[in-house]
Amino acid sequence: MTLAALALLTLAVAASSAQPTSIPVPASYYGVNFQRMANLGPAARDVHLAKIASLGITQVRFNASWAAIEPIAPKQGVHAYRWG
Repeated sequence: MTLAALALLTLAVAASSAQPTSIPVPASYYGVNFQRMANLGPAARDVHLAKIASLGITQVRFNASWAAIEPIAPKQGVHAYRWG
């Protein structure tokens, strides 16, 4: 079997096993992406978040860089995270 055929077969099996959920998303669930939040100072960030909250939005998503959180690989199974 060629690599392309194997990839196609894998895709077909994965796609056929996908099932929709029976649990609907609540009508009140709404959020925004705020990718530049980390670039703002505290005062500007507070202004933007207050405006978002005033619209009734309760979920805010932003990217987090794993390389920034764990810049050094674990040593002997011990991780060193930087959260600040």
